Amino acid sequence: MKTHARRTKKLAKLPKLETDYIWVSPNTELVKKGDFVPGTGVVVKRGKLFSDCFGFVNIDKKKVIRIVPLAGGTI
Repeated sequence: MKTHARRTKKLAKLPKLETDYIWVSPNTELVKKGDFVPGTGVVVKRGKLFSDCFGFVNIDKKKVIRIVPLAGGTI
């Protein structure tokens, strides 16, 4: 039985303001762990932060990166 590896996409750019949102899909590489603090909808793998669901990336002033999920978007 074959297992299918998930493909990882890398986020091209980060939101510059708290009001900016960038669309991501599950398993999108966001940033390195030391640069930001993981928030809701973000998981840590191999020292990097990845999205855990479909939604929009948001970063606050305290450098917490989170995903604002869409309904039914978790995997």
